[in-house]
Amino acid sequence: MELTPEQRAIVGLQATDLAVTAGAGSGKTRVLVERYVRLLRTCSIPEIAAVTFTEAAATEMRERVRRSVMADDALSRHRPDLDDAVIGTVHSLALRLLREHPFDAAIDPSAAVLGEDEAELLRRAASAEAINAAAEADDDRTTALREIGVYQAGILLPRMLADRDDVDAAFEAMGDDPAGWHAHVSAVLDASYGAEQGAIRREVAALTTEIERNAAGVNERQREVVERVLAPLRAARAAPDWEAFSAALAEACGHVNLQVGRRSPPDSDVREALSRLRDRGDEAAGLPAWNEVDERAMPALVGVRALFDDAATRYATAKREQHAMDFLDLEIGAVALLRDHEDVAAGVRARFRHLMVDEAQDINPAQAELIRLIAGPAPDGPRPWLFLVGDGKQSIYRFRGADVARFAELRRLVTDRGGPTLPLSRSFRTHDLLVEAANAVFAHVFEDASEPFEVSMERMHGRPDPAPGGGPHLVLMPVGKTTPDGENAVDDERRRVEADAGAAEIAALLDEGREVWDGGEGRLRPARAGDVAVLLRRFTNVHTFEQALEAHGVPYTTPSGTGFFTRQEVLDCAHLLRWLAEPHDEVALAGLLRSPFFVLRDDTLLALTEQRGSLFAALADPPDAVEGRERERCAHAARVLGGLRANAGTLPADALLERALDASSVEAAWRPIEGGEQAVANIRKLVRMVRTLAGYTLPEVVEYLDQRREDLDVREAPAVLDRPDAVQVMTVHASKGLEFPIVWVPEAHTAPPPSYDVIRWRRDEGVSATLQRGEEDTSRPRPGFYAHLRQRDEAEDAAEHRRLFYVAATRAADYLYVSGDESGKGSWLEAALAVCEGGTVESADVRPPLEVDVDGIAQRAGPRELRLRDEAAEEDYIAPLLERPRVIPVRASTPVTALREPTGAPAYLGRGDGRGALRGSVVHRAIEESAGDVALMDVAALAAIVREESERALDDATVETLAREAGEMLAEYARSGVAGALAGPDVERWFELPFAWDWDGLPVHGAIDLVYRDAGGWHVVDFKTDGLAGTTADAVARRYLVQIGLYQRAIEAAVGEPAAAGLLFLRSGELVEPARADLDAALDEARRRVDAGELLDPEAAELVEEPA
Repeated sequence: MELTPEQRAIVGLQATDLAVTAGAGSGKTRVLVERYVRLLRTCSIPEIAAVTFTEAAATEMRERVRRSVMADDALSRHRPDLDDAVIGTVHSLALRLLREHPFDAAIDPSAAVLGEDEAELLRRAASAEAINAAAEADDDRTTALREIGVYQAGILLPRMLADRDDVDAAFEAMGDDPAGWHAHVSAVLDASYGAEQGAIRREVAALTTEIERNAAGVNERQREVVERVLAPLRAARAAPDWEAFSAALAEACGHVNLQVGRRSPPDSDVREALSRLRDRGDEAAGLPAWNEVDERAMPALVGVRALFDDAATRYATAKREQHAMDFLDLEIGAVALLRDHEDVAAGVRARFRHLMVDEAQDINPAQAELIRLIAGPAPDGPRPWLFLVGDGKQSIYRFRGADVARFAELRRLVTDRGGPTLPLSRSFRTHDLLVEAANAVFAHVFEDASEPFEVSMERMHGRPDPAPGGGPHLVLMPVGKTTPDGENAVDDERRRVEADAGAAEIAALLDEGREVWDGGEGRLRPARAGDVAVLLRRFTNVHTFEQALEAHGVPYTTPSGTGFFTRQEVLDCAHLLRWLAEPHDEVALAGLLRSPFFVLRDDTLLALTEQRGSLFAALADPPDAVEGRERERCAHAARVLGGLRANAGTLPADALLERALDASSVEAAWRPIEGGEQAVANIRKLVRMVRTLAGYTLPEVVEYLDQRREDLDVREAPAVLDRPDAVQVMTVHASKGLEFPIVWVPEAHTAPPPSYDVIRWRRDEGVSATLQRGEEDTSRPRPGFYAHLRQRDEAEDAAEHRRLFYVAATRAADYLYVSGDESGKGSWLEAALAVCEGGTVESADVRPPLEVDVDGIAQRAGPRELRLRDEAAEEDYIAPLLERPRVIPVRASTPVTALREPTGAPAYLGRGDGRGALRGSVVHRAIEESAGDVALMDVAALAAIVREESERALDDATVETLAREAGEMLAEYARSGVAGALAGPDVERWFELPFAWDWDGLPVHGAIDLVYRDAGGWHVVDFKTDGLAGTTADAVARRYLVQIGLYQRAIEAAVGEPAAAGLLFLRSGELVEPARADLDAALDEARRRVDAGELLDPEAAELVEEPA
C-alpha cells in the first residue's frame, strides 16, 4: 500500500525536529519503520536510537527494519549492523547507557534488572522492616505511625518506594527545613485558589451591602434571620485572612432560612441575596485552605519523610546485596549520568543523529527528562534530531506514572526549536461513518483543554474501504432506573439487564451473519465470535457479563483483567502453599481439601474436624463415619500432603506446587469443565510467577501472594488463551493497540474509582496526609493541603477517564455499542447521548431505556447445566483422583514430553551436576528473547536469565559458569545452518510456539522451540543441550523421535503442507534430521504404548539428568 500524503511528509522530513500526533489506527508503526529506513540513506544504524513503549513493539519494529534492509540491496551496507540497532524500550536504552559508563554511573555493570514481582517483594520487605524499626524508635517515625496508622503505612510505603523519584521531588518542593513547610503550603494554596477566594470575598461583600440596604423593610420574622446573618457577615468583611473569612461566612450561612418573608420586595430581594450567599458559602467551603489539621499534620509529615528515607535505604541495600536494579533505578541513573557528566552527555548526543520516540504520550517525568538530555538542552553542539510520535487522547497509564503533560512539554520543545507538528489523521481501522460519529462525540468530550493534563480532539478521517451494512454503526443502549412495577432498580439488577441485552445483541448479529470488513482479505464477510470484544472499565461485574454471554450461547474468553489473584483455582494453589508454610492454618487446609485438589465433601470435613488433634492428623485416621471413596480420598490427601510437607523446607515453592499438581491431577479435573481451559492456563501462569521468586522462602512467597490478592492489583490479568473464535472479554487497558470489527462498551455510566490514599504527593507541590480519627471524629481529619492534592489528583483521574473512553471506542472498526445507566452524570454514555440524541449523527441509533425486568430474564433462561466439552472423547482420559497408577495418567491433554521412550533407564541417569534442565531453560529462553539474534545476549544478560530460571539461589561463581556455558552453546547455534537460514530474506519465524493437537483422539500439547518458513518450505526444529560424551548425535536423537515427530505432525496439520523436522544439538552444532520412516515407526510404537497404558513414570522422569 502506498504511503498517504501525510505519511510521505513525515517520512521525508529528516533534518529537523518533528512531532507527530497519531490518531487511533492511523498506521504510525509503518511510518516509524519507513522513516527509520529512509534515514539509512544518510546515516548508519548505530546513529539512530528508537525508543518504544513495550518490548513487543520493539521486537516488531526491529523485525520490520530487518526485513526492509534485507530486501533492499541499496541498503546492503547496513546489514552487518542490524544486530547493533538501538531499538528498544526506554529502560533498555537507559541500561545500555549505564553499562557503557559504569564508573561515572557508579553501578555494577553486571547487575541484573529485577522483574517487577521480585522488586515488589523487596519493597514490601524493606517497608515492613522500616515500620518495625519505627515502632520501637520513639522518634519522628513513631509519631508518623501513630498519626497515620500502621496499617495505612504498610499499604502506602511500598508504593512510595516504587514512586520514590516523585516522592523525593515532592519533599524537595516543600524545602529541606520543616519550619518552612507552613509557608510553602500557604503559598501553594494561595497561588491555586487566591483568585477564586478574592472573587468570593468581593461578591459576599456586595451581598452584605445589599442585605443591609433592604434589612429595614423586611417583615419581623425575616428581620430576625437578617440580624443573625449580618453579624458574622460584617466580621467576614473585616477578616484579615481567608481562614477567618471562611469561618465567619460559614457561621452566617448557618443562619440562613429561606422559608420566611413575603413574596414581594424587599423580602423577596433579601431572600434572593441570602440564597446567593448560601451558594457562595458552599463554594468557599469547597476551596482547599490551610486549617488546624494542617498544623497537626506537619510533625507527622516530618516522620513520614524519615520513615520513607529509612525504607528507601533498606530497599537500596537489598538490591545491592542481590547485585540488582529495578526499572526506576535505570531511569534515575541514566538521567543522573547525563545530567552530572557533561562529557558523557556530549558523547551520547554526538553519537546519535536521530532520536525516535514512539508512544510519547505514555512517558513519565524521569523518562521525559532522559529524552530531553539526549536530545540536547540547547541547539549549540552536535545533538540528535528529535522525532516524537504520540496521541495524547490515548494516554491511559497514569497509574504507572505516565504524565500526558510531559508529551505536551516535549512537543513544545520541538516547536521551540523550529520543528513542525504534523498529524496522522486517517484511520486505516475504522470506516468514515463511525469515524465521523467519533469526531462528534469526542469533540464534546474533550471540549475543555484548559489544563496541561487535558487534550483536544483532532479530527480524523475514515478508511477508504466501505462501511458494512446499512447501519446503525454506533448504538447507544441506556438502562432505565425502574422495574416494571415502578420500584427503583438496584445496581445488580441493572447490570443483569444490561448484560442480557448486550449478549442478546451479539448473539443476534452473529446468527444473522452481520457483515464486517476483513482488511486482510480485502472483502466483506459474515461476523464471527472472534470479531467481537467486550471492553470493561473494571472487572467488578465481569461474571455477570460472562454469564449473560453463556446464557445466549455465545462463546467467550476472558484474556485480561484484574481478577487473577482472586480466581478460585489460584486461591486453591495459594491455600496449598500457605498450609505448607504454616501447618497450623486449618482454614487454608480445609479450603484445599474441599477444592479440586482433593474434593472432600463438607460432611467429611465436618467429621474430620470433630476428631481430636489437627485436621491433617485426622486425614490419616478418619472417624468411622467417613466411609468408602471418601475414606480413600482422605488417605490419598494424607499421603500427598505428607510428602509435600516433608519437602517444604528444602524445595522451592514452584517445585512444591508442581508436585502437588502432578500428584492430585487437579489440572485434569479442571480441563473438561466449561471454563476449565482458562483455569488450567491460570494455574500454569501462577507456577511461572512463583518460579520467578526463586531464592525467596516459602513464607515470603505466600505473603507476597496474599498481598497481591489484597491489593487487587490492576497489573495482573488471567492467563491469555488462544481462542480466536470467541468473544474477547477484557479491560479497556488490555485492549490498547488492538482492534475488533465489533466492540461493546458496557457500564459506560461509571465514574473513575475513588481513591482513599491517606498520603498524597505531587512532585512539584508537596506531600500531605490525613490523620487517625479521634473518638469524636466521624472521618479522618483532613488538612487543607491534602484536600488540594486530592482535588488535583481527581481532576487528572477524571481527564484520564475521558481518554479511556476514546481508547475503548476507537478499538471498533465497524460497529460500536455503548451501554450503561441513563442517570450516569458526567459519564461516557451521557456524553454520547448529548451528541447523538435528536438524530444529528449519521448512522447512530439511540435506543429507548431498557426496562429493568430481571424476572423476565429468569423466565427466559433454563436451568444451567454443567457442560463438558466433547464428553465422549474426554471420558477415557479423565485422570482418577485416587489410586494413582504406576505411570502418568493420560490427562485431558498430555504434554508431548511425557511420551518419550520409557524402556530402560537412560544412559546418563544419575550423572551430571543436577543443572542440565537449567542449562536447557537458559539457552532456550535466550534464543527466544533474542528472536535468534543471540549476539544480543552477553554474559550479563545470560547471568540474569540463569538467576531467573533457577529454582533456588546460586552463588556468583556458579551463575558465571552456567552463563559462560550457555554462551558457548549459543555460539554453536550462531554458527549453525539453522541460524544461517533464519538470516535469509523473507524468512518467517516463530520461537517457543505453543500448540495443541488431537493425535487420533488423544489431545497432546507442548511448545515447539522453532518453526520457520523459507523458500524451501516449513521447518520444525527442537533445540537439545544434551552432551554427546561417548555417543553420537544420531544415537541421542533416537530418544526424541516421538517428540519431534509429534511436533512435525502438528505443524503439518495446521498449515496443510509438509514440514521438515530436525534436532539441533547446541553443544556440537549438529542438526539431525530423522528419516520420515523412522518417525512413523516411533509414533506407531508410542501410540501402541499409550493405548496399553505404558507411559513414562513421572517420578523416574524427575531423576533424569542430562550430562554436563
